[in-house]
Amino acid sequence: MRVRGNDRQSDGAGAWRRHRAARGAWSRPTKAGSSTAEIQSLARVLGLRVDRHKAAQIARTLANFQATARARRRSRLEFEHMPALSLALIPPPPRSPESDVDAPLANAPQGERPARAAGTRPPDDDLCFADLPTLRNLLDSGAVSSRYLTELSLDRLETRGRELHCVAELCRDTALLAADRMDAELARGICRGPLHGIPWGAKDLLDTADIPTRWGAEPYLDRVPGRDAATVRALERAGAVLVAKLSLGALAYGDLWYEDRTRNPWDPATGSSGSSAGSAAAVTAGLVPFALGTETMGSIISPSLVCGSAGLRPTFGRVSRDGCMPLCPSYDKIGPIARTVHDCSLVLAAISGHTDTGAAMDPDCVNVGYHSPVRAPGPDLKGRRIGFPAGYRTPDIEFLFEAAEVLGAELVPVALPDVSYEVLAIPVWAEAAATFEQLTSSGRDDLLTWQGVDAWPNTFRSVRFLSAVEYIQAQRLRRVYAGYAMDALRHVDAVLAPPNAVEWLYLTNGSGHPSLTFRAGFDRKSMPIGATLYGAHWNEAGLVSIADALETHLGAFLRRPPTQD
Repeated sequence: MRVRGNDRQSDGAGAWRRHRAARGAWSRPTKAGSSTAEIQSLARVLGLRVDRHKAAQIARTLANFQATARARRRSRLEFEHMPALSLALIPPPPRSPESDVDAPLANAPQGERPARAAGTRPPDDDLCFADLPTLRNLLDSGAVSSRYLTELSLDRLETRGRELHCVAELCRDTALLAADRMDAELARGICRGPLHGIPWGAKDLLDTADIPTRWGAEPYLDRVPGRDAATVRALERAGAVLVAKLSLGALAYGDLWYEDRTRNPWDPATGSSGSSAGSAAAVTAGLVPFALGTETMGSIISPSLVCGSAGLRPTFGRVSRDGCMPLCPSYDKIGPIARTVHDCSLVLAAISGHTDTGAAMDPDCVNVGYHSPVRAPGPDLKGRRIGFPAGYRTPDIEFLFEAAEVLGAELVPVALPDVSYEVLAIPVWAEAAATFEQLTSSGRDDLLTWQGVDAWPNTFRSVRFLSAVEYIQAQRLRRVYAGYAMDALRHVDAVLAPPNAVEWLYLTNGSGHPSLTFRAGFDRKSMPIGATLYGAHWNEAGLVSIADALETHLGAFLRRPPTQD
């Protein structure tokens, strides 16, 4: 039976009906949110209070939601397509003897070391941009102390960090005490591992005992946790020295937080992207050797691409999220951001698996450690099959693929089905809105600085108008799409993607695959050009080996941001 149009619909809805009629559609359902009054009435049913301005914002967002839902319906679902509610689509990880709870840190020499011979300390400018192996050698030789590195990092965070708006909280007193402890251990010939005595920064959604963790958001300015996150505890045991909590876009979205917008060290007039905004900016500017970030849908990849840092997003479940602000539990991941891909690998070795019994409080974390691969004597990709997204081998990034071929890799075009991968954002919207339901219902979301159509407050309100059916259908498609990723990666060692291959970002976040972003070059405006490798589940070591060869060969990681007057 043909459904007649609703005479009360707006002109915009009429245009939508005419569009549907032109396509031969038989049904013409009423457009939800056709007026602010209707939105306000529906909001009252849902227990929300919204004024006309907020209702107008919701109406605009609902139109986008409906477009996404229509795109989702173009993908066929069969009865056997079960939703990926528990993310059971990830295969079991390999097991190893080092998987036991409270096992010694992977790749970390334990016990006593020979007496140190004093070395020569490099200039501070070089220290600020040194990689982790270089800092390790300097500390072991006695050329620098942990206290010296820590004070240098704190001073730069206090000055340059404030200019870039990447510092949420300096941890000066606790950092100096920790650095002195690490120096005392080194003086006794004890080294906890590659990170012993090295400063680092935490994205300000990782809990730190008795140190504010504000999530970048005004409603949580008074939040002071009583214990450390699992990753903070793991890095403390590894000997790393926490010097600062670093900025993030409010509630892990974008680069705008309660202080300002986090700036890009290459061009402070622009933002650093997000939401791991402060982590990428601080590392790139030489303020900390490494930091931790998180990713739900691009929050490690995007700022690493924009700022030119290295960023490793692990397989979903590789790192415990105990003590980390939840956003979308079936997507959230924690990973390192550092100067080089090898540095990222060393940090991942320290935080992966059940680092202590508390880490197991994350039900998705698996008890399997990660072992950083031994670095090859020189860049070599012989015998490697590297895929590239079909249609993305364009002249502006051809140098990247040429470098892989020069190193001996075989390049293989990889195509994905032509579907709407933005559908994978539906679970993010829904789960995030559920996580922050109390913030929305209390009206305290008005305290957030960003109140635009695309901002969280409007999304949290608007997504409540999506049905549970849409959420479940999106999760069912998530399982189908994860199969696309597995098929694409089955016959290659990795897929090498330029920044504009965003469907790979959507797809692999939904499927839980790991990624590794690195700086490949610079454009005509001297802004970094990054690339991202995507690989099979649990194969972070393979990504590190490939990216390390490309990064070394291209040499772009050696360039430093301009010094500001």
